[in-house]
Amino acid sequence: MKSRSVIHVTGAMNMGGTERMLMTLLRMKPPWKSIFLTYGTGTGTFDQEIKDLDGEIRTIPNPGSLSDHFQLFRTVKPAAVHAHTLFQSGIPLAAARAAGVPIRIAHAHTTADPSDKKGRFIYEKLMRASIALSATDYRACSSAAGNYLFAGKSFEVMPNLFDPKQFKRPPEAEVLRLKLKYGWTDKLVLGSVGRLTKVKNHAFMLDMLSELHKQGIKAVLLVVGDGDQLKTLRRKAEELSVAELVTFTGAVEDPSIYYHLMDVFLMPSLFEGLGIAALEAQASLTPVLGSEALQPEADLGGGLLYKLPLEAGSAIWAEKAISVATDSHKGTSDPVAVPPEEVLKHYYQLYRWKGGGHEQKTADYII
Repeated sequence: MKSRSVIHVTGAMNMGGTERMLMTLLRMKPPWKSIFLTYGTGTGTFDQEIKDLDGEIRTIPNPGSLSDHFQLFRTVKPAAVHAHTLFQSGIPLAAARAAGVPIRIAHAHTTADPSDKKGRFIYEKLMRASIALSATDYRACSSAAGNYLFAGKSFEVMPNLFDPKQFKRPPEAEVLRLKLKYGWTDKLVLGSVGRLTKVKNHAFMLDMLSELHKQGIKAVLLVVGDGDQLKTLRRKAEELSVAELVTFTGAVEDPSIYYHLMDVFLMPSLFEGLGIAALEAQASLTPVLGSEALQPEADLGGGLLYKLPLEAGSAIWAEKAISVATDSHKGTSDPVAVPPEEVLKHYYQLYRWKGGGHEQKTADYII
């Protein structure tokens, strides 16, 4: 009997864009068993929901251990290993090849590596070589992400999976209730959703808030998510005297309601593979003000995506946020996203699974 499982190599199932995408896939209840390979000992935001949906979490303490990966793959015997961890993907994919896993996928989700460790160039070169040798399939969330990780190899851009219906506007009474709870009925609400990392540039958002505060604009910042920058951001908010204007929600499993509390969604990222939170915001009909790091694939075509270079500075960004919030012409057409049912067909094809309307007729095995 052929294996009916797919192992996703993710690092940890917290509320990053890739993780939220994979949770959307799991919630669609595909016929294969989804196993998430994480590293370390921490508990992820989605761990309990994964178990509730009959998914499974496997943990390896050391992400650099070829032998640990090999033993896991030999034990589980998955039909596919789908790696989402940038250069580190070279390790699980090499182990999967040695363990005889037939489908080994490298999936690019970003356009840069934030690590500044010594010897990183050598590591990246080795991992690129391992990916090239070990992967059977190459996928990317955007052209830029694929060009970055695969460096000249052929790859396919795969539509990002998210359910636009999840982000439709809730009853107005629910939105008003939350705005009253936070005291935001007369405030300009700026916001973000995602992991609190340097790459997402939340410090810049605080600078914007400070600029608005100096101008006497009644503005607040809603930060949805958790991450290693939380203490640093709290400290910076205190230094800028805007701490009372910032709400940190911590990690949440379903951020959809929060988009509807925002007048402008901020994404001043240093780099992005795509910017899946930008898709979610547009699906919520919330305008997005982002950096030029947002990829063309992040624009759903509804007139809700605005871009500025980071070099313009926080004062110009603050002015633009006011302009975007009051733009009567924003969102003049409906955003158009690829329906999740259509994206799911790509996964059927990728995993060589019969069904879903997109099977590979030449596949000699069925998962």
